[in-house]
Amino acid sequence: MLMCLPGVKYILGTQWVVESGEAGRWISEEEHMLNDPEVERKFNFNLAKTLARANRDKLFMGKIFYLTPSVQPSMQVLTNIITYSGGRVENRRRKTTDQMKEINSGGNVNYIIITCEEDIHLVTDVLRAKLGVFNAEFVLSAVTRCEMDFDLSRYLTTQ
Repeated sequence: MLMCLPGVKYILGTQWVVESGEAGRWISEEEHMLNDPEVERKFNFNLAKTLARANRDKLFMGKIFYLTPSVQPSMQVLTNIITYSGGRVENRRRKTTDQMKEINSGGNVNYIIITCEEDIHLVTDVLRAKLGVFNAEFVLSAVTRCEMDFDLSRYLTTQ
């Protein structure tokens, strides 16, 4: 679902396909929108509000992400979610802390490192430089809510 959120107008339940087949045509989507209050409550978002937002495919426009190897969901899944939302993933070589400071100058966060506890040793220099390091929840929350929350207290920053 996270990969499709940036680009779809509707997320439908399976009953829509069944009823469309019975009707012999594609029926109205509005009455068959996926509704899962438990998931929305668990992840603190509203699917209808997210789908109503414009430019979801540009959420990460201008943002460059570096993913460490052990992130979950996998690097490939996160890369797809990020690129479908307009961002770019560069994993050949991580920028130096000086390069990150330059990219993130002017109060903007344009270079974003996504890591996990297993890979924290790979970003200790970034943490020492007091630059933000986030976990995968940053990406997942941003896509479900269609907004980025750079509050470091909500995400993995030290270990």
